[in-house]
Amino acid sequence: MARRKEELYFQLPGLTVKVPQQDNGSDCGIFVLLYSEKFLAQPPALFDKSILDANWGPKWFTASKVKEQRPLIKKKIYELAGKGIPTFLFTA
Repeated sequence: MARRKEELYFQLPGLTVKVPQQDNGSDCGIFVLLYSEKFLAQPPALFDKSILDANWGPKWFTASKVKEQRPLIKKKIYELAGKGIPTFLFTA
């Protein structure tokens, strides 16, 4: 049974889609969140490379969108933790 699952896995076609790229070593988590948010909000009807490139490609989001996410994420973490947001930590 395990062998069959492995065989199916390796038969799945792969797609490489151009997406926005980070230009530093610290924004990977924000990029993952933005990719996930976009994908879940607007899932593609077909996993076709031309459709994905045209509608989702490098213009999924801008560098300014990445930058504005940090304070929003920080705010959400404090809200979920049930604590007030220290004013010295949050600026936006």
